[in-house]
Amino acid sequence: MKKYFIIPFLGLLLACNQKEKANKDYVIIHGTISEQDETMKQLRLSDPSTNKSTLTDIDANGNFRDTLRLENPTSFNVTYSGALFNLFLENGMDLEINFEGNDVTKTLKYKGEGEEENNSLLKRVRTSNEFFRTEYENLISLEEGDFKAKLNGFIEKLNVDLIQNGKKYSQAFIDSEHKVFESLKEGIEYQYNREVQMKKTIDKGMQSPEFVDYINYKGGKTSLSDLKGKYVYIDVWATWCGPCMYEIPHMNKLEEKFKNSNIHFVSISIDRKQDEDKWRKMIVAKNMDAGMQLLADNEFESSFVKDYFIDGIPRFILLDPEGKIVTNDAPRPSEERTVTLLKSLGL
Repeated sequence: MKKYFIIPFLGLLLACNQKEKANKDYVIIHGTISEQDETMKQLRLSDPSTNKSTLTDIDANGNFRDTLRLENPTSFNVTYSGALFNLFLENGMDLEINFEGNDVTKTLKYKGEGEEENNSLLKRVRTSNEFFRTEYENLISLEEGDFKAKLNGFIEKLNVDLIQNGKKYSQAFIDSEHKVFESLKEGIEYQYNREVQMKKTIDKGMQSPEFVDYINYKGGKTSLSDLKGKYVYIDVWATWCGPCMYEIPHMNKLEEKFKNSNIHFVSISIDRKQDEDKWRKMIVAKNMDAGMQLLADNEFESSFVKDYFIDGIPRFILLDPEGKIVTNDAPRPSEERTVTLLKSLGL
């Protein structure tokens, strides 16, 4: 009699354990960071969909452990000592995460409940990064038919793992990855169409779009047509832009290096009109008055900014003495190739 009762009981016990696991309303992450950056005391997990972050403490030995209660399965951006990696979590997972602090992305290893999903995620990220590093620039330059074929091939390549190994993964992870594939495809298509329009309107050798009557820090107003007769190196920036702030000292050095050359250095701020006083104070504080400082007429909606398809700053543009485009996306002042480019023009 006992034999007939033991087998169903074991089955019931396993079923109960699986149900308990599935019904957990939390996820546990834990692990060890070897070669630890001693200045880093926490991991930051950021949810891009909500802009909310969670901080997980790291002890002196590089160990960390945290319990998170998630409303929905989430793909987090995790940052540590300047490195970033992605992490998929959903309630019920108990995931061990180990890596070396001096080379996070190459040494990342997962173990436990959730390792299958996160190993797949890691593989997809590495495949995508390699694609963008080696093939993306060529992809954007293809004719439309070839572009679509190659893009579809890239998306299909990303999808192979889900097709072959999907039974290992939770449905939430599969759904999340399909959304990523769709977003990637839409983003690349957007960039391609943008590049096509740029080639039609602001390609090398074309006459530059104009700006008219921008407020000049030193008084009066200035239009692009006032600057003909010299090369024009334009910096589109704003006082609230961190990367723009980084470039300012390099811009000052560039202006000094070429101060006796046939070139105008023009910085166009897209700050709000009501922040004009802040713009003026920044110019003084950062010793920017050696170059020409202008204030655009309508922030990101300024026609000059829109005509150059500028949706991120800083952005640098180089024009020739006739107002024709040398490059609509010039190298930054902090890059050595900027000096090389200007010297190649005889400056």
